[in-house]
This record gives sequence, C-alpha cells and structure tokens, in this order.
Amino acid sequence: MRSASKAPQRLAPAALLLLLASCRSGEQPAAPSAATVTTVAATWIDLLPSRSPEAIATTAPGFEVANFGGGGPIEERPDGVRLPFGSPLTGVTWPVGSSAVMTPPDDDYEIEVEAARLGGTDFFCALTFPVGAARLTLVLGGWGGSTCGFSCLDGRDAASNATTCYRRFEKGRFYTARVRVSANRVEAFLDGEPLCATPRAGVAFSLRPEVEPCGRLGVASYATTSHVRTVRWRPLTPARGG
Repeated sequence: MRSASKAPQRLAPAALLLLLASCRSGEQPAAPSAATVTTVAATWIDLLPSRSPEAIATTAPGFEVANFGGGGPIEERPDGVRLPFGSPLTGVTWPVGSSAVMTPPDDDYEIEVEAARLGGTDFFCALTFPVGAARLTLVLGGWGGSTCGFSCLDGRDAASNATTCYRRFEKGRFYTARVRVSANRVEAFLDGEPLCATPRAGVAFSLRPEVEPCGRLGVASYATTSHVRTVRWRPLTPARGG
C-alpha cells in the first residue's frame, strides 16, 4: 500500500539507536517496554501446523482464503502456506468458529508470525489481529518495501503515524514478528528486537479498508509473493507488583 537543574543524562547506545531508527522524525515513539506481562503457559498454540502432503490433499486446512477479489491461488505446503502475487492482495484468515484450532482472545496474548518475501517489492506480511473490540494490522515491508508499523491509529496508517519505522528485508529470508497485546499497550518485535509500540488509552484502532477481508485474524501480502511458515499465539497474564 502506496504508509533546581540537573546534569543531562546520556542515553545508552541501544536506546539512542532505537529512538533514532524506530519512528518518524518529529513524532514521539512509544517504544516497546521491558517485560510488562508474563506468559501463562510456555506452549504456543499453532494456527498453521505442519501437515503431510496426504493430509493437504484430502482434508481442509485450519485457515480460509481471504476474499480480496484479486488474490492468487493459495498454496498450502507441509511447511506453511504460499501467498502468491495478488492483484493486489492475497491472504488467509482464521474466522471465529471456523477452525478446530482455538484463536487468540481479544486481550492479553502474544501472536507470532514467520514469513519471507519471495518476489515483489511491497509488504510480504500484514498481520491483522484483535485488540479488545477493535482490530489492528502490523505491516512489514510496505510502501516500496521497507516501511513497517501499525495500521491504523486514529485513522492514520503505518506509513503516517507514530509507529512508522523502516527495515531492510532480504528476499528469501524468513523474519519472525511477534505482537504483544496487553491491557495498556500493543508492542511489536522483529527477530526478537523492539520494532514499534503504541499505548491503548486515547488511541482509536482500525483497519485500512483493503485488509478488511482478513477479518479478526489474518495474514496478507500486497502485490508480492510470500511464504508464511508460522502463525502461533499464547496467552499472557499481567505482571505482579511494580
């Protein structure tokens, strides 16, 4: 998508790099916090489990094809799902009640997706997920190939809000994005490093109309061929004490 005074304290190098690189100039980034939540269970719930060629040929997958109107034919593989070049969007969704696999709650959970761009120059992974009664999308590699962030915050998409940031993505390389939805914040990490974050209070979350077919939970690509080999989630519980 074509989006009494005190001596000054010195920032640690890692914090300075995050402040400079993670968001657009002139806007105050909401950096991912330290551990504000703890996991209830170490076991992830897999929404895209490995399936044998025989199972793929004879039984329906846990996901459904997102009805974008111009998407290419989805190809399930033993190691995930191939999202072919769409016109412009291709994707899959996990509607509530449509799968034997339990999908995430509205709050207090983490969701992780592992994906690679195989062709094209736009976003290879747009992960749409619930935040309370609303929905939000984490975009990886949009608007020419490097723009990342959340869409939408107060009506502004990932190319034009406080979470806008930029990363270089190599074709054929898998990247792991993890989103944490807690009571006060929504945070994203890329390959274990903080990517972007937003507070929940006072912010209106919504989707761009183009990704509405992803529903409550889905993954899409834009005029780009990508391979998604992991989608999984786990519940969280608020940390105790301060």
